[in-house]
Amino acid sequence: MRALLSLTALALLLSAGASASAQDGSAEPTPAQVRAAAEAFDQGREAYKAEEYVEAAEHFEKADSNAPSTPAIELAVRARDKAGELDRAATLLALALQRHPNDANLLKLAPDIQKRASEKLFELTATCDLPCDLAVGGRIMHGAPSTLRTLYLQPGALTVRAGWSDNRSDSKEIQAEAAGKGQVSFVAPTLAAAKNMAKEPSEPVAADPATLDPNKDEALKRSGLDCRQLCFSWGLA
Repeated sequence: MRALLSLTALALLLSAGASASAQDGSAEPTPAQVRAAAEAFDQGREAYKAEEYVEAAEHFEKADSNAPSTPAIELAVRARDKAGELDRAATLLALALQRHPNDANLLKLAPDIQKRASEKLFELTATCDLPCDLAVGGRIMHGAPSTLRTLYLQPGALTVRAGWSDNRSDSKEIQAEAAGKGQVSFVAPTLAAAKNMAKEPSEPVAADPATLDPNKDEALKRSGLDCRQLCFSWGLA
């Protein structure tokens, strides 16, 4: 039975992945990626049946990352919503509709999630001059690099970071408000600018002698370790 499920998922993701690639112009997934996607899809379905919705969502997102497909991302949306993660569900839904604007199942799913998201969350439109990855609060947003994304965020002060190849990045601080909307734009630094930023030395932070523990200082002398090895434990790094 398990083998049958895997073969069914493999066939489903092969056809859906090819369709998604044709729509967005990306390269078709390799056989290894499709197989990994099928395995993750099966694991997600098992977790979903067991009502382990966060785990299920992670598996469905992994499946979609390996072989983008409507079934995988739709089930990821449903799992995030059932897990109480409306912000992640609404953000995944926006991506799914961007990729598959005419899918009947997504169109049926959308109104309820969009209504709740518009009442409780902050809608952020993020644009990049070159396709970028996005992270909010240190958490990477699911999906391939893009020049346009719609994110739904919990209210509060947040850092949104865009990333490109060669370790280039840019970040913006935003103040998200419930039922609000906003926009941010990112421009990829040139390679020369990114290299210069990487070479800039960071200014040393002077320690207040009054805050140092003399016992730690004595231990440092006995061990022969330098400050760089222990300053993190002292709270100086």
